[in-house]
Amino acid sequence: MLKAGFIVTSALHTKFGVYTGSDRLAQTITSLESIEERCPGARVILIEMGGKSSLTKEEKLTLKSRCFEVIDYSGDPEIKKTHDSTNNWDIVKNYTEMVCFSRVLKWSKRLEIFKDCNRIFKLSGRYRLCAHFDPAVYEKLQGKIVFKKKQPSQFSA
Repeated sequence: MLKAGFIVTSALHTKFGVYTGSDRLAQTITSLESIEERCPGARVILIEMGGKSSLTKEEKLTLKSRCFEVIDYSGDPEIKKTHDSTNNWDIVKNYTEMVCFSRVLKWSKRLEIFKDCNRIFKLSGRYRLCAHFDPAVYEKLQGKIVFKKKQPSQFSA
């Protein structure tokens, strides 16, 4: 049986986008519920990296109730500097996600957080696993790395 791990990236409090922090929190909870529903017993790490403000105590408790761990990088100087240095949301999202994801991979490897997992998935917060997600498919793919198939860029050049 598949023992899954998930790393979920999140930015609840950011200057980008049209959703409020409370909207984003509700969307992120829906993401976590989809993991619980489609992949019961998965070990979930949530990485928070909104550059506007850190999670409130209540938000962290709410998220922590659905995760193995919540790691809040939103107050990190490098994350805040990146968030405040440009109005290009692509640069902020991609850079902060790369930095924080790398840190969490190193941390989780050092502490053997995913030692008993045989598949680790990365999910962007506010997205959710669809009805077609079938963990059994990945049992057949032991030892393989799986990527989404190629698709055209959203950018013109």
